[in-house]
Amino acid sequence: MPITIRSAIPTDVHTILNFVRELAEYSREPGTVVTTDQRVADALFGPDPILHALVAEKDEEIVGVVTYFFTFSTWLGMPSLYFEDFLVRQSVRGTGIGRQMMTHLARIALKRGCGRMECSVYDWNTSSIGFYLKIGAVPQADQRVYRLTGDSLTMLAGEAMRETSRPSFSRSE
Repeated sequence: MPITIRSAIPTDVHTILNFVRELAEYSREPGTVVTTDQRVADALFGPDPILHALVAEKDEEIVGVVTYFFTFSTWLGMPSLYFEDFLVRQSVRGTGIGRQMMTHLARIALKRGCGRMECSVYDWNTSSIGFYLKIGAVPQADQRVYRLTGDSLTMLAGEAMRETSRPSFSRSE
């Protein structure tokens, strides 16, 4: 039976989240997915969607998922497509489904005027690295991802809130 790559629909949300949990487990971070079906549904299908997803179907079963969103490169002066949560079921890996999904994403990126597609990959994930190299992706070895989360994010935001709540005086006062 042929593979169908399509945009996610609301009834896919629970399955997408299960794929995300499976990916977290594969990524050696089990238990770190704290989101809910409702949050994912809101991000995908709310009044101002900030997340998009593709699913790959074989025999009416979802066998692959990729989530993505758009950013903007001020250096290029163009949008970028950032993809993550890319997972193809083990039972169908090596059959070309991942490449079909990436081809579909590339078409979306070009249609939206994107100058590039990007993702992050764990340095130990040699199978994914090999896949991305095979389709022509180039590693950005001179860059590292830095993340603010939890207490660090809250503390920084609190600092900014305190600064903006201070009275400001103009020179004329």
